[in-house]
Amino acid sequence: MVVNGEEPDETLAWGREMLRNYRPDHISTSDYAWRYVAAVRTEIKYGSQDNQYDKPELQFFQNILMNGGVCGRRAFFGRFILRAFGIPTVRRPQKGHAALAHWTPDGWVVCLGGDWGSGWANGPYKGATRLKRNKDLDFLAITQARNSEKAFLQVKRTQWIGDVLGEPRTFGLLSGDPAFWNGVALYVQRAIIEEAKAVALAAVGEDIGEANEANEEVDVANATLTDADRKIIVDKNGVITIPATACSKPTSSTGKIIFMESVLGGAQLHYSRTGDPEEFEYTFDAPAAGKYWLSARVVTPSWKQHLLVAANGAKEPVDIALPHTVGMWDKTQPVEVTLAEGKNVLTFSRQHEGLKGLTIRDFTLAPVK
Repeated sequence: MVVNGEEPDETLAWGREMLRNYRPDHISTSDYAWRYVAAVRTEIKYGSQDNQYDKPELQFFQNILMNGGVCGRRAFFGRFILRAFGIPTVRRPQKGHAALAHWTPDGWVVCLGGDWGSGWANGPYKGATRLKRNKDLDFLAITQARNSEKAFLQVKRTQWIGDVLGEPRTFGLLSGDPAFWNGVALYVQRAIIEEAKAVALAAVGEDIGEANEANEEVDVANATLTDADRKIIVDKNGVITIPATACSKPTSSTGKIIFMESVLGGAQLHYSRTGDPEEFEYTFDAPAAGKYWLSARVVTPSWKQHLLVAANGAKEPVDIALPHTVGMWDKTQPVEVTLAEGKNVLTFSRQHEGLKGLTIRDFTLAPVK
């Protein structure tokens, strides 16, 4: 359940690099139910209206990241990003809805759907349907019993007898019906689970199966910023480099603006795709007055995004068109801003933009020659 996807290795490699660049907090979160797969909750907008804009030059999961989707595409992306990081996962549909289940150190958990028993994750018991058992609960039971490795071998051996005997027939007093032997296997398995006192994990993300924002409490990353993370540098040529985390407003994560550790070292700023727009500012000294070329190093998951900047309270902000980086690091095309000698304040803002996120590493201001 790790290597059973249709995506090639290079697509899996892209998924790992994209998440490390764009949302590294999803990789390091201590919440195993949402580790990696939280990208569905935060980045895959709900709705199929933009699926018509999928690009043929992008692969399937890059298009989902760009244009979102309803439950099916979101579950597909969730299983993909889990496989990319080597986490076992399985499709877990329920009536009228697509979801997934995946492994955690504490057991398997359902994401984006109802609790165990409301769907049908595929299990290996051939007799499950005939015995009128719930495939969803069978799958859960298998995962619980497998934790007792030696005892679980009894379950497998009993199944294998049914597999070898094949079609229903009788050898003296020995039944050759595979369903009979699967029934025995289920009985043994239940005894193992009861002895281990296994407890099923509650489903997560049911409220966002068909919505954009979660009602359940979400942990927000808030990196501990060092002086180096906030240090603004002016080189001998008058070029100013401002770390994205050197904000004078806000100075800590707000939920919309999130400071997090960066795969490049140090920290970076993430502007969430959900929630109301929020401004962020930088206060710094310029060595000389005049015009400067402003550019930013960014990661974007989608296209047609913009960032607005106003220098020192200018009434008309300058529009920075953001490149569609498909989850990789890239620089924006420079725009011209006017700075005063000494203290300056750059105020950045965004419009709603159709629910699209953005990650920023730093800004560069180079004097116009």
